[in-house]
Amino acid sequence: HPCIRGNVIKLKFDTEDEAKGQWEYNICNNEVAAQVLGLTVNSQASDPRVPPIVVEPYMSTDSSSFPNPVIVYAVVTQGFSPVLGLNVTAIIEPENGRIRTLQLLDNGAGADIIKNDGIYSKYFTDFSGNGRYGLKVRVESKSKTAKLALPKNQALYLPGYVENGAIISNPPKPKVTTDELNLGDFTRTASGVAFRVTEVPSGPLPDVFKPGKIIDLHAIFQGQQVSLSWTATGDDLDKGNASRYDMRMSHNREELLDNFENGTVVDTTDLIPLPAGTMEIFSFTPQNITIKNGTVLYFVLVAIDKVNQMSEPSNLAKALLFIPPDPRSNSKTGAMVLLILLAVFFTTGVVVLSVYCLIRKKRQY
Repeated sequence: HPCIRGNVIKLKFDTEDEAKGQWEYNICNNEVAAQVLGLTVNSQASDPRVPPIVVEPYMSTDSSSFPNPVIVYAVVTQGFSPVLGLNVTAIIEPENGRIRTLQLLDNGAGADIIKNDGIYSKYFTDFSGNGRYGLKVRVESKSKTAKLALPKNQALYLPGYVENGAIISNPPKPKVTTDELNLGDFTRTASGVAFRVTEVPSGPLPDVFKPGKIIDLHAIFQGQQVSLSWTATGDDLDKGNASRYDMRMSHNREELLDNFENGTVVDTTDLIPLPAGTMEIFSFTPQNITIKNGTVLYFVLVAIDKVNQMSEPSNLAKALLFIPPDPRSNSKTGAMVLLILLAVFFTTGVVVLSVYCLIRKKRQY
């Protein structure tokens, strides 16, 4: 239903639920000269009982000075539930017009603290000058990748309660489990608050940002080998590729925590760091170490960039080799123990009976 007011044309579409998804609208310029056109699309939920998908972009600070990085966040929710599996792009425009784009992630690595909580984030370090920077975030769901994480149990957890003046602790909080509901294809765009940056040097920026800390290092024994996995960090925080890794291991966890360099060096020469945000997997066989049931090894990892800046040591990963006992040997052992016990009981019974008979015989005389 077109409505013309001056130079503004307003179109209204009455749609059914089946019409949800991607829409295309073509505009034809009948004039010879090019024309500037602004287009705004507003929509509302077809069902008032279903909350809309909302995007809330914001920055870690509204002002910063070089070389302090800032973090870009985008919270995507439907009601109180996070929306997962999205392609989230931050568009940052400084005063000089040199637009920068960032791919925001919800993977629990780099600037992102918790995986799959609906908060997408990324460090921003590509400053192009002093002044004001604008923020816009575009969210896309294609090929039905978006999922709504609905907690199965929405009851409020209380860590404890007070009874007769004493604090009574409840059992530990159970692990959160979710039902994932597909949301189909959609796009959202939202503008965030602007932020200001000062003290940016002129010319090429110096390489002052070291690789980000790896926070999800995991280790597990697979036979005589140890398999480690982690999310790759970048050359500058969570951007780009690190140049190499330095991995250390030890039987003593305090040795690695107190002084990383005291640990035994793990050969990672053939390990080429992947782009930031990618899952890394590395397996090796420990040398000069006797691997047996109950062996425990601790690991810490550091990323190094092209100018030899080192990240902070990663979280401590523990690998424990546990070989469960053979059930057949257990059954044989149990049978042997049972036979020994029966023999002991039988022998004891014979001895007791013999002593009883001797005492009774003596009394008769």
